[in-house]
Amino acid sequence: MIKIAIVDDEEVMLRKVTRIINEGFNQEKTIRTYNKSTDFFKDEEKFNFDVVFLDIDMPDITGFELAEVLKSVDNEITIIFVSNMEHLVFKAFEYQPFRFIRKDTADEDVISALNAYMKEIDSTKDYFIFQTNDYELKVLANDIIYFESMGHDIYMKTATDYFKLKRSETKANNMQKLSQRFEAKGFVRVHKSYLLNCKYIFVINRTAVVLKNNDIIRINPHNANEIKSKYQEYLMSEK
Repeated sequence: MIKIAIVDDEEVMLRKVTRIINEGFNQEKTIRTYNKSTDFFKDEEKFNFDVVFLDIDMPDITGFELAEVLKSVDNEITIIFVSNMEHLVFKAFEYQPFRFIRKDTADEDVISALNAYMKEIDSTKDYFIFQTNDYELKVLANDIIYFESMGHDIYMKTATDYFKLKRSETKANNMQKLSQRFEAKGFVRVHKSYLLNCKYIFVINRTAVVLKNNDIIRINPHNANEIKSKYQEYLMSEK
């Protein structure tokens, strides 16, 4: 599921880009539109989008200012600027946009940009980049055993080590967002504080999930059947 936001103070452009995506982009998706930059800025969900189309010239808060906010929290959010102000192309590069689209060629460029985005995602889908306080990690999804949330911190257990993610990384990768990113990779949320890789599950009983490395994750007995069902779905998908 690709989550897309479109932010533009022109209602005509909002409807146009929405129509282009619905008609030409065949991936499973959700689209949310904002005709006021302030509405998008105030939305607590703004960091949970995969792709954000931003008009540059908007009253109150510009597209550049919104891009700066987004990138300061989650550098992996894909930003696509939509504007006819071509003289701002080079300034736009400061905010690491994925594309700069002109409004008068949106019919061709919007789908081209989204297809390029999907191609890039597919080419890097097995690796994920994380930051600790000391260094950057490039980790295969299959090597991650689980994510654990403790207080305001998130830890990642791999086949070889246990890492505490950098605080800024934690904001970008809360448990909800990690679940959205990794469920398609065979991970299951067994507890509000644990996201497990089904590959490492040994057995699930009424009160705990036992992993192949002998770690034991306690679960709510009321959730045991749901967890077993999701694990069964994983096993079936691996056939």
